[in-house]
Amino acid sequence: YSLEPCFAIRTRLSHFRAWLRTSNVAASGFGFGRDCNGFTDYRHFNQLKDVKADNADYIMMHCENVRIDNLVLNGNYSFQYTKNVEIHNSVLNTKDAFWETDNVTVYDSVIKGEYLGWHSRNLRLVNCHISGTQPLCYAENLIMENCTMGEDADLAFEYSSVHATIKGNVTSVKNPLTGRIAATGYGEIILDEYKKAPGDCEIVTV
Repeated sequence: YSLEPCFAIRTRLSHFRAWLRTSNVAASGFGFGRDCNGFTDYRHFNQLKDVKADNADYIMMHCENVRIDNLVLNGNYSFQYTKNVEIHNSVLNTKDAFWETDNVTVYDSVIKGEYLGWHSRNLRLVNCHISGTQPLCYAENLIMENCTMGEDADLAFEYSSVHATIKGNVTSVKNPLTGRIAATGYGEIILDEYKKAPGDCEIVTV
């Protein structure tokens, strides 16, 4: 891409379609209005800083090469099908987030919402707090470093390959595929007849 970047600083956008399919966008001090479902669909090479987005379903879907700092998001189905995304210092209130993503890393953030990270590849969570039922299932090469999990984050890691270090307790772990999960304690570990091969995930208390 040889286009010069488009910048939006301390701006409020009332309708997301104004920027659909644009490229090389950097935004700072940004606020979205109510009708911003799907904002930034199919955009590339984005930088967002100090952004608040409300009622923002499908935000950042299909985006690539994105760096975000201090995003406060209220909206579902966010970051689906994204690639090469890095997020810092954010609060994401969103269900079905990070589905089928590639190479996404989230640092020092809070993620609230069920069914987080299903079918993701190379999702890495560092110093994050995770809440919501059935998080991080069907994931490939999931990494969690120094994370915490809410009481409602039950039935985690089903059919995932995972390497996780978790501070505190995990409500329940169900049928992880392989890897290692280390936590302070577990309410329940479910390894039932529906466990899939290799089924050799090490689950330890530290």
